[in-house]
Amino acid sequence: MKRVNNACCRLLLPACLLIVFSCSKQVSLDWSQVPTFRSPHNLELSSSSFYFGDGQGGTKTLTIYANTSWEVTNLPDWLTADTLKGTGDASVSLTCKANPSFTSARYATFEIRSVEEDWDYAVSVIVSQAKSLQIISSDTSEVTFKYMEGRQVLPVTSNTEDWTISVSPVEKGEPTDWLSVAKSDDNKAVEISVPLNMEGRRMAYVVLKTKDSEAKITVTQKSPLDIIPTEVSFSYEEGIYRTIRVDTEIPFEIINVFDWLTVTNVSEKGFTLTASQNLSVERTAIISVRATEQSPVRISRELTVYQENPYYGHAFVDLGLPSGLLWATCNVGADSPGDYGNYYAWGETRTKEEYSWETYIFHRSGDSLDNLKFSKYNYDDNICVLDPEDDIAHVDWGGIWRIPTKEEWDELMYYCSWTWTAQGDHYGYKVTRGRNSIFLPAAGIRSDTLLYIVDSFGYINGHYWASTIPPATYKDQADSFNFFSAVPPSMCLRTDRCAGRSVRPVCP
Repeated sequence: MKRVNNACCRLLLPACLLIVFSCSKQVSLDWSQVPTFRSPHNLELSSSSFYFGDGQGGTKTLTIYANTSWEVTNLPDWLTADTLKGTGDASVSLTCKANPSFTSARYATFEIRSVEEDWDYAVSVIVSQAKSLQIISSDTSEVTFKYMEGRQVLPVTSNTEDWTISVSPVEKGEPTDWLSVAKSDDNKAVEISVPLNMEGRRMAYVVLKTKDSEAKITVTQKSPLDIIPTEVSFSYEEGIYRTIRVDTEIPFEIINVFDWLTVTNVSEKGFTLTASQNLSVERTAIISVRATEQSPVRISRELTVYQENPYYGHAFVDLGLPSGLLWATCNVGADSPGDYGNYYAWGETRTKEEYSWETYIFHRSGDSLDNLKFSKYNYDDNICVLDPEDDIAHVDWGGIWRIPTKEEWDELMYYCSWTWTAQGDHYGYKVTRGRNSIFLPAAGIRSDTLLYIVDSFGYINGHYWASTIPPATYKDQADSFNFFSAVPPSMCLRTDRCAGRSVRPVCP
């Protein structure tokens, strides 16, 4: 807003000059020589209204643009200004007090007024403030008690005495009756009490609440003895360890340690647990951590320990072979012993539509045994047994499963009896030693895009990979165990790596 005086002087003189000089074409007007007329008084504000959205108050800045003296008048009692008088431009900080009402906003109007004797002028400013919210807070958000009986008083800050206190569980369904709470007589604190705790570590929330806000305090009471975690799992491998934390202030001891577990690094804060290799079935142990006789309380906790087996749920048979080797009951990809399962090229871990040199993963160049070159398992790297990452039995089944070597196929052939028979809809060999046996279905072989179960002589055949390759002279090939319906198995053969054959896993 701007107060303007002598407006006629400002407007009429330039207009008259323009008329006079425009009557003569020979007159050139120099506007820089024309005097500028200004109002002697000016008073403007950066804003004519202010809103305080926080009922608790706040500060805002009013900027005054003036070439005159001025004063702030008619301020309500809930609004203060850091400057009440001045001359010329100025910034005034307006501070709003907290609104005592929780139900209504409030409004007021004050003025910035000129104090010049020859200029009676004022600018009005409207100010409003939202109603106050009922708020509550506590400087403490977490409190911890020892296992013994205890009591703590925590200060509470609120702008109302109309607040409530309650207890709620951290996890739904957990008991909270062990925790007692109450408001102090002056409504400025909360009293929290806990009894002796001979159970486990426990937690609950203390909730302070008003109509508009709430504050939450997490209350924890320790146990005389806690172990964290209470359950641990190990893989079948040896040397894996777990750190067990013991949260206690009393002396403790560890008992009932099974022979396949080792306890080390025992301190007042916990211990380390290590499991040996498991080559048998899944096993479980329960270890006790208990207070010693010197402790003021008698208490114990249990740690449950699991160790998985190395077979990952796949069935096997112990044929009593000299090597102790265990043979799986199914092929990789099969659901039952009589199913064919999947077909894989040697060293590959995925099935595919075409089994040829062009699609073989390690093929670099060439198309016959005379000129084939491979990127791995070649004459240069001298790797003669599949690495675990290229062994489909290990990759697909996990654990200690793997493809048998040529020597292990030979052991199976020499120490077991072989009977041609059918299981379900498929033919194959039942391999027996003692009272135990496995069935090897004659699943045929995949070459290019075709599956050949019956060969050119009319024999049903089976082809199973070994994990080995022949001596250096034949490194372009790999060992496989092959059998036919009319010919008893007699040896492993060296065959093209690119063909799709069956895989029967063994362990260890």
